[in-house]
Amino acid sequence: MKRHWKWIECGALVALLLLSACTQDELAEQGTALPDGEYPLQIGSVTLSAEVSGQPWTRVAENENGTGSVWQWNGTETIRVQLGDETAVYTLNTDKTLTPDKQLYWQNTQPATVTAWYPSTDGTISLADQSKGLAYVLKAEVQDATYDNEITLGFKHQLAKVRVVLNGTQAALAQSVEVYGYTTCTNNEGAPVTDNAQQGWLKMKNATYADGTECWEANVVPGDINKENFIRLNGYAVVTNLTDVPDMLSSGKMYIIDITVGNAITDITTDNCQDIKGD
Repeated sequence: MKRHWKWIECGALVALLLLSACTQDELAEQGTALPDGEYPLQIGSVTLSAEVSGQPWTRVAENENGTGSVWQWNGTETIRVQLGDETAVYTLNTDKTLTPDKQLYWQNTQPATVTAWYPSTDGTISLADQSKGLAYVLKAEVQDATYDNEITLGFKHQLAKVRVVLNGTQAALAQSVEVYGYTTCTNNEGAPVTDNAQQGWLKMKNATYADGTECWEANVVPGDINKENFIRLNGYAVVTNLTDVPDMLSSGKMYIIDITVGNAITDITTDNCQDIKGD
């Protein structure tokens, strides 16, 4: 009996130790609970580009050379931020501060992923006519954020940018340039979704930048393209000999397409046409 009792005691002790270990592991995964409303989410900065925009026609705009985008901190730009199951809309004020419509708080000490997206409202985004301004879908993700540190929301483009540069004797005759792609997409928390969306020709914006670059631009949904039916001029002239664009476009990248419109002028001289006789 004595030995039997010791065996039971030892088994119970092992069971208690296992229970204690499981409880501590669960607490480590869940983090230590924090008092409600005492640890707000701290956003130190919102980045997209450090350069100054030269095009105020849209709230998110291209920088002075069109090589990136910048935020317009004018008090009307808003982003949506998610911490856990809660979201809030933050306004980007002119003094470079952020104002949320409600404060997000940390519930425990467990590191978490903070996400944010633009536009701040989910819904359909029109890509069909960008002649007055480019369409944007942006997303930021901060992994392993902690309750006791500020975070930086570094936004990245979720669309691909197509830039068409026209050269040649007839380039000035181009009244419109279009790119083929999805005419709409749905903003699903910063992800462009094309379920049931139609494809068609998207009107590009004619832009001139500070470095002298003159071009046509539009942002498109990433994915496979048909290079034989991708760019057209003046509504009917489809360019089919594209060699400087891949078969698939990736988000956050810019693709520059150089197109020669018309034949380049060649001066006739005795060096290149020695067999010319008469006038």
